[in-house]
Amino acid sequence: MTLEEAQEIVSKYGAALASGKDGEFARDKGLLPASRDRIIKAFKLVCAFHIKQTGLSQEFGEALINSLVSINLFADKVTYKQVNSNPTQGIQFMVENGRDGELFDEINQFIGKVYELNPDDPLYYQRVYTLANIEYRSNAEDAKSTLFQRLFGRR
Repeated sequence: MTLEEAQEIVSKYGAALASGKDGEFARDKGLLPASRDRIIKAFKLVCAFHIKQTGLSQEFGEALINSLVSINLFADKVTYKQVNSNPTQGIQFMVENGRDGELFDEINQFIGKVYELNPDDPLYYQRVYTLANIEYRSNAEDAKSTLFQRLFGRR
């Protein structure tokens, strides 16, 4: 995953989260731009980018984290319809899924570890990818892969 891909995923996730209507308790899982795991990894990369560039302001960091920990509000179509048509089920759904405490802790721990890194280290992003459990590919590797794909039609 590149930083550009991560930023696009985070942006599309925000749009999906904001797509709900007044009175809805759940969001349609079909609106998610990627899998839950890939969205979490994208958020981690975006946080690390901001930490390196300007520091992660408390306001922006809280906005990112608070939106991400709402990821469990996305439900399959059957649950989405049931929960949003029945206020009692909707409230129960919100109580059970409204905020993922484990994910909140995971992201905060990740941010703490990234702050321990030296942003001037030439291996900063390689270390960030390792912390986020994402395969790291240098620009040179991406260029070779893209050239190979163009020449031979596959990776």
